[in-house]
Amino acid sequence: MNGRCCVLKIKRKDILKIFFFIILSFCNSATFGLSENSWQIGGKIHFEEKSGVDYIGTVELNKIAKESVKEHFNIVSDSCTYNAKLLLKKEKDGFVVKHYEEKSRPGVGEEMHATLLYSEKRFDDGHETLLAVCNNLTQVDKSLSCTDAPTVEQVAAGYQKIIKPGWKFKISDVMFKVEKAGFTIFANLLFKDKDEILNESGNPVSGRFLHITLVNVDQSVVLDKLKIDQLVLKLRKKLRGKMVKISNINGQADLEFGVSGSSDRTRLTLGNQSTV
Repeated sequence: MNGRCCVLKIKRKDILKIFFFIILSFCNSATFGLSENSWQIGGKIHFEEKSGVDYIGTVELNKIAKESVKEHFNIVSDSCTYNAKLLLKKEKDGFVVKHYEEKSRPGVGEEMHATLLYSEKRFDDGHETLLAVCNNLTQVDKSLSCTDAPTVEQVAAGYQKIIKPGWKFKISDVMFKVEKAGFTIFANLLFKDKDEILNESGNPVSGRFLHITLVNVDQSVVLDKLKIDQLVLKLRKKLRGKMVKISNINGQADLEFGVSGSSDRTRLTLGNQSTV
């Protein structure tokens, strides 16, 4: 180097090229983000609230879950909505039961349901997102295209050609899993002996592991592990083998779809649309 500083000389046109490349990369990244977000449509299956001769309704599910919780925990307050997922917490005065609130709509109790579509992938080899099952939907709905992200209405129309009102799902087991915020107690569901929904060609249009969440157990309760184990056993004994039935809205399945994070979601059927 002979003690002299090495100076890198860059021509003005090269600087402009570099600047243009940076701007182009940023735009492509932003566009990709928008494209990914447009595919983040979630879906739910809603079940009959009232029980029938050969199936159990969500109101009775809620009641059984509450009664079982109260058999194992000294509940000082119960404010859970009649058909919502339970939230079990430990507060200053003791254990309380509330309803689990929807993340995008604070204060609103989330109904017991089965998740049909997730807005984000849960498993590396899973097929629970719209992006993963879109081609399988087009096998049933030829008007649906997966070249670009379909709209919520198009997704709803596609699923109405597959899922029928009155379909029954069997509760095969009651289990719990550990999550960051605590435990989740849920009822596993089977449709035609499978834990996913398939189209007529035998290809999946839902994620695996269909289930109804019964109780969300807050982190404040996780130290009472023995009681939680006993609660799961109690619910398993009461619910295993029972059926739940997709509710009927004007002759169509009660399905709900919405863009991830949006508080403005709708229950959509081909002939009926109502804000929920």
